[in-house]
Amino acid sequence: MIKLSFLNLFRRKSRTFLGVGGIVIGVMAIISIVSVVDGFYYELNDMIASYQGVMVWEKNTLDQTLSHLDISILPDIKKIRGVRNVVPEIWALPKSIGGKPVKGMTMTTTIYAVDLSAYSKLKSNVIIGEIAKGEMLKPSDRGYVIVSKNYSENNNVFLGSTLKINGKSFRVKGISDSGASFYDVFFMNIQDGWEITDYNSDKISSVLVELENPEKDKEIASLIEFKLGDKVDAMSMSEASSMIGGLLGSLRLVAFIVAAISGFVAGVGIINTMLMSVMERSREIGTLKATGWTESNIIKMIIYESFFIGLLGGIIGIIFGFIATELLKDFGLSPVVSLGLVIQAFSFAVVVGVIAGIYPAYRAAKLDPIEAIRGV
Repeated sequence: MIKLSFLNLFRRKSRTFLGVGGIVIGVMAIISIVSVVDGFYYELNDMIASYQGVMVWEKNTLDQTLSHLDISILPDIKKIRGVRNVVPEIWALPKSIGGKPVKGMTMTTTIYAVDLSAYSKLKSNVIIGEIAKGEMLKPSDRGYVIVSKNYSENNNVFLGSTLKINGKSFRVKGISDSGASFYDVFFMNIQDGWEITDYNSDKISSVLVELENPEKDKEIASLIEFKLGDKVDAMSMSEASSMIGGLLGSLRLVAFIVAAISGFVAGVGIINTMLMSVMERSREIGTLKATGWTESNIIKMIIYESFFIGLLGGIIGIIFGFIATELLKDFGLSPVVSLGLVIQAFSFAVVVGVIAGIYPAYRAAKLDPIEAIRGV
């Protein structure tokens, strides 16, 4: 029966092709879209994992680019036991880059200015990652910038290039491997940051707090909030990792659902394909029932056929999904295709195929053999 069901697919090749094609599109969409979200998660998680400390910003603000802290809070944070180093930061969205205005609000292109004297004492480079080319900025450097590898490759910016940011010319001193292919950071001295952003010299966006013992990050975050009262929110990097993981987990689910919609549309196509097949083969099905086939045998044959449509669509969809993720890399994205994602996409294809065959199988099983043979 299994062999017969498989061979039946090739009797109406065009309809089978349409059914399989719908599944292929759904599986390809699931793999390509969800793999991009997974790539974001792994890159952000690696970035956060490189630094175990506390981030401090203005209370009740959505992100650091909207935060404005008074620089006078730095001594109070330094006095807290267990704090190893305190780095004042400015995070700002650029208004223009290379003489061209930056349209819209994008958090993937950011000015990051720090006190380089304090930053140089950190145990790791944290945000900007390793310097792939050129040199790290020195505390005395003014008018210099380090750009991310992603921005350098996509905009033909090299070591020694002159780059205008918010109307001020900077010389590119280094190119960093920021660890996030979708994230462009322009790293500079905090003095330059005060000059080209809306922050006055007595204001900062946030404070990066490095600890003597990273395991006490939650405890020290609570102490900072207690010491500074209603002025700040303090979040440990372990909490940030959990929060981002939860947000991206939700985003992953949404992406999966959106991509799966095309798969459900494909399921409707399979139902239509199988119903048409049942109608065209009514005499054949009537003959089978007249020669001893039970309703159960008919149901199994039709469901096997829809199962094979889902199976073929799943296999081909996975192949096309891998091709799509490779093409996405040309756009600066870093999709991650895990074994779990492949299994989920393949299972989805098979389940849709089987479910789509249930109603046509029921219709076929209920055909009256006499009427079916007569073609009524």
